Amino acid sequence: TDYFDAPRAVETWTIYTVRAGVALKFGTVKKTIAPEKTKIIMVAAVAPEKEIQFYVRAPKVYPSKRQVREIFPLRNSIFFEMGSTQIASRYVQLNPTEAVAFREEQLQTGQSNNLYVGRSVRQLEVYHHILNILGDRMRRNTESSIILVGSSDKNPVEGTLLATNVKDYLVDKFKIDPSRITTEGRDKPIIPSEQPFSTSQLDLLHEGDRRVDIESNSASLLMEVGVSNSGFLKPVQIVATQHDPLDSYVIFTVKGATDLLQSWNVKLKDERGNIQGFGPYTLDQASVSGKRILGNDLQGNYEVVMTGVTKSGKKVKKTSIVSLTKPTDIKQEGLR
Repeated sequence: TDYFDAPRAVETWTIYTVRAGVALKFGTVKKTIAPEKTKIIMVAAVAPEKEIQFYVRAPKVYPSKRQVREIFPLRNSIFFEMGSTQIASRYVQLNPTEAVAFREEQLQTGQSNNLYVGRSVRQLEVYHHILNILGDRMRRNTESSIILVGSSDKNPVEGTLLATNVKDYLVDKFKIDPSRITTEGRDKPIIPSEQPFSTSQLDLLHEGDRRVDIESNSASLLMEVGVSNSGFLKPVQIVATQHDPLDSYVIFTVKGATDLLQSWNVKLKDERGNIQGFGPYTLDQASVSGKRILGNDLQGNYEVVMTGVTKSGKKVKKTSIVSLTKPTDIKQEGLR
């Protein structure tokens, strides 16, 4: 009988084949299964919007008016244009009739409505009247006398001419006795603007030395420092009435509004249900006059509602309260 015809031989081969196949299959699975790839998706974190903070600050009793006394130092120099010996047009020059009526106190006329303009502007307005202030003071104080020292670069004769032109104005317009005014000429002022070590803005410094300086030993014209008089002229004092001073304003603050909000506004509702609206605003702070809020009322309690829109378009609302009282005695004094 042939070997392959034997039953056991066939059975043995078949078992062998199955076992070999199983062993091979397990080996193949182990070697060919690859790990599954993982996809990483980046998601931007969304930061929560900052909390809007709202504050209201108001004076307990707001002053609707205040009497203000301003003190302006008075420079004792009159400057001339280069190449000219005439008094510069910047200085206010009066005719004889106007000079007779002029008083230093008149300088406060019109100042009450101008108190929020820069102080430097008002200072110049006063200084440009220096000739008239000097004339008025000498006219009132008949014992006073002055020395006018004119300076012109390397030309004392022209310096004397500058001083003489100032003297002529005081004599002709304010009728000051010529014997009370002495004139001198120099090539440089006693205290020049242009110093030997100066290196910048030399043209301006040079022009600053073309001037007439006012000197005096009369106590009635000089500023008192301590118990003695200085070489400076007395300052000008202006008393004016300031309407709606800054400390009478109600201040609304939205912290971070410039960065967080497109705009915001406020509404005030009084005890009678009347509503006033103010805005829109874009900065962190805004203010409204207490007088404007109160109107004709002497006192008022208000609910304040701030409504804003964030940069992302979201509406925000904050509330507060404020009380205002108008003083019965409006007289207040202050210094500037």
